[in-house]
Amino acid sequence: MSETIRIGHLNVDSPWGNAGGVVRSVEDVAMLARSGVGWIEAGSYTTDPRAGNNPRGEKVYVHNADQGYTANSLGMPNKGIEVAVQQIPTMVEAAHAQNKPFIINVAPVSADPAGESRRLVAKAMYAGADAVLLNASCPNVETPDGSRSEVLSYSPGALKLTLNALRTIVDKKGQQIFIRVSPMIVADRCEETMSIIRESGSVSAVFTPNTWPIDGTLFGLQVNPEMGGLSGPYTKTQSCRETANAVRCLKGSAIDVVSSSGIMNGFELATRMALGAVAGCGTTFFYESAEEGWSAATDRLLWEYTEAQTA
Repeated sequence: MSETIRIGHLNVDSPWGNAGGVVRSVEDVAMLARSGVGWIEAGSYTTDPRAGNNPRGEKVYVHNADQGYTANSLGMPNKGIEVAVQQIPTMVEAAHAQNKPFIINVAPVSADPAGESRRLVAKAMYAGADAVLLNASCPNVETPDGSRSEVLSYSPGALKLTLNALRTIVDKKGQQIFIRVSPMIVADRCEETMSIIRESGSVSAVFTPNTWPIDGTLFGLQVNPEMGGLSGPYTKTQSCRETANAVRCLKGSAIDVVSSSGIMNGFELATRMALGAVAGCGTTFFYESAEEGWSAATDRLLWEYTEAQTA
């Protein structure tokens, strides 16, 4: 399908893409670029390399197709931003060869999210990424002292400082960042967070949550289950609510909303678009379509989306 859509400063030709955790290598970018996605997102990447939460192979990912949930406590394994910036030019080349914009997802996990975010975003932008998505939502990152990293979306003061710190970078590069937020279960929290984002002048698109914090022991996780995240079609109702609230709070701002979590077919994508999202993205969809293949699964979803649009 060919449908010109604008996400922030990017033009994409499909309303469907991947969310964080799917793409971790140049090979992943090349494979996904050959599918019908509108863009490719790599990461999350942190300042330092992270082994994740299962160095001994314990269960940190569970998908229950019957009940429609995915639970994970992956701990954001990645090779670190310095390795990422070396790979970005090749990733961009692979994405551009198929006319796909390349987005890199970066995540601050230190006690200085403003300074760390500024360094991460600057490195990613100057390495050539078409856009940078700031992951302000990850709930399952453990710090060296054993505590949990602050969830940036839930700290209004830190979020405001962080987005303000990014303004000089985006002004210099002439492009604003994207941001992924945590679930805003309380309406007042959504309004406060989106107000900070609106006023920052550094954000052009909000990606709604792709995980909900959970007690992972209830879902069979074995490592750091108290830091688990829930996603998959089980979250459709919550995901629709988050999308509608974000659209409402950002109305008139020219900041786009991309809906995440719980989208496993084109009919659900059409539902999110009807709520005001400009596009949708998924992680479980790609994790669980390995047998079908990313290209075939994406073609099927986009066919279903077209059917839903013409029904």
